[in-house]
Amino acid sequence: MADLIAVLIAALSQLLGAGGDAALLGERMTDLLLESRPVPMAGAQVMAEGVTAGGVELLAMEFTDLLLEPLEIDETAIEVHGISVSTSGVGLDGLRFTAKIGQDDLTEALHQHTQALSDAKLRITKQALELSGTYPLLGLRLPYRVAGTLSVQDDTQLVFNIDSSGMGAVRSPAALNRLIEREINPVYDLAEFAARSKEDIANAREQLDYEFKLEVATISLDEGHIIVAGKA
Repeated sequence: MADLIAVLIAALSQLLGAGGDAALLGERMTDLLLESRPVPMAGAQVMAEGVTAGGVELLAMEFTDLLLEPLEIDETAIEVHGISVSTSGVGLDGLRFTAKIGQDDLTEALHQHTQALSDAKLRITKQALELSGTYPLLGLRLPYRVAGTLSVQDDTQLVFNIDSSGMGAVRSPAALNRLIEREINPVYDLAEFAARSKEDIANAREQLDYEFKLEVATISLDEGHIIVAGKA
């Protein structure tokens, strides 16, 4: 995400000469993102509001198939508010994001996360996240099927909490549930992504005088995907 903001800074310093033409600025920034692709993505679109020679009230960016390893995010929306450009540098008031992550992409990230759940399958409905597969124990692979919800822990961690479980008509032992939760959690940690992007974030901080800190505010479930919203 810091890479995207770095591109934003470079673009604004060159493109604000377009004056108050928000549509033109959005088109030029869209072209720039698609040409430079600071992170892997399938598509991008940028829309601007409140454009003056001194800044932009809002930049709304939408991306498809944005890769933030190990997750590929189906749809990502980033809003950057209160951007100001002056001789002393570039500033902004805040940044918010929403990410839509599909169950297949979440399953793939889980397989990379832990060998113990290498055959795990995720199914996401509006009511619950369902996980099934086999767990290695004492030379055997014990079948399990659990359901639960995702919550936010320590601002950045997506944590799976088992609410119900069963193997056919038989409930799996609570001890097995705890083992599965220990293996899977955190499902994804934005802090690890930020650690991999430390240099990019430091560079963006120097240019913007803005402290980037990824925080998850809400997680919701929908058919086939989760929706994560937060700020940075």
